Amino acid sequence: IMQIPTKNGDQQFYLGRGSVLTILTSIIALPAVVGGAWYLNQQQIHNQTTLAQTITKLESEKAEITALYEEQLDTNHSLSQALTDKNNQIQLLGKRVFDVESVLGLADEELSIDENNLALEERIDAAAIDSAVRATMFRLIPNDSPVTYQRISSSYGSRINPISGRRHVHTGIDLTCKRGEEILAPADGVVETVRPGNKGYGNYLTLRHSFGFSSSFAHLNKFNVKSGQF
Repeated sequence: IMQIPTKNGDQQFYLGRGSVLTILTSIIALPAVVGGAWYLNQQQIHNQTTLAQTITKLESEKAEITALYEEQLDTNHSLSQALTDKNNQIQLLGKRVFDVESVLGLADEELSIDENNLALEERIDAAAIDSAVRATMFRLIPNDSPVTYQRISSSYGSRINPISGRRHVHTGIDLTCKRGEEILAPADGVVETVRPGNKGYGNYLTLRHSFGFSSSFAHLNKFNVKSGQF
């Protein structure tokens, strides 16, 4: 029997054994249910926090990987450009080596440019000359100015003739110097032509050098050499 006080007096309720057991069971189970709900809520909060941290970490790693990928792309682009530049330099070097070989009579005209480029290292080794031989070659090939000139008064190419006033191709370079200054041979050679004159080229002289090179000098004041002189 359960008595519950009210304003009209105590009221009595009769509870059976089953009802009592149900109430007791509910009272005992209530903390477990509340505790279980709290635990599940805390577990869910923990899982959400862990998931958020994982997402943040993955996003950070993604940003790092993206940055590394872009850096790698830039590096690959730079390397590709450098490789292209090197290939162009090798091709240009091959052409220059071929020009030198042509001057020295070593060029193989039957080989294509690609075949010549494949043997570039061997060709460079074959064309390599020690310092003494190189110095001799430069002494035999015109490579220096014949005078200490002050300026170039007329360049090679088309120009108006200062005497006739007509346009023509100027086949030389006019260098200004002091009157009486010695004209030096730009390389070892043999005097081929000594031609005095007061028209056209005036006093005119030509030198024959090695490897098919020659040099000509016009408008000279006088001659200090003779034809056939070395």
